[in-house]
Amino acid sequence: MEKIIKLSTFAAHGLLTLSVAVLGIACSSCTVEPTALTEENLPVKSIICGHVRYSYTKDQGGAVTEAGKPGLTVNIAYGIPDATTGKVESYALRTVTTGQNGYFEYSLGCPVGKALTVKVSASGYVDDAKGTPTTGSSTQKSKAYLYAEVEKSVTGGQAAYFAIDMTPAAYVGAPGLKQ
Repeated sequence: MEKIIKLSTFAAHGLLTLSVAVLGIACSSCTVEPTALTEENLPVKSIICGHVRYSYTKDQGGAVTEAGKPGLTVNIAYGIPDATTGKVESYALRTVTTGQNGYFEYSLGCPVGKALTVKVSASGYVDDAKGTPTTGSSTQKSKAYLYAEVEKSVTGGQAAYFAIDMTPAAYVGAPGLKQ
């Protein structure tokens, strides 16, 4: 009986030593040199998602809000704020396109314990297809350049939703339109 206890104590000690060695190897192989950090190999991800919508007033009156078309470009600029000033010195930029109903989503790598300042923007043109009635039977079409930008602070590992409601930034395409 004493021999069995000694053997099981030796086996337990050996198993513990082997476990610590395997854990040590596994942990040391997980580290990444700080200079080799990229967005893809950062362990913490933040999901940036939202919808892009057109929001404008038609020439005939009445507000219009409609989902952004699939394939609309969305710019996601992000950076880590300076610890003393709270301002971002430089931004990285990712570009994605919208899917159905103006939806977009992107997963950003984020350093552990850090917050990112994220700016999401989109722009596009809208054309008043019915035109503005003028004298006689002819009509005038007006185009509007729409733009929106939303900025948020996003903690690493969390998701953030951005509602991008593009509003007219400039009107083009018809004489006499005012900015």
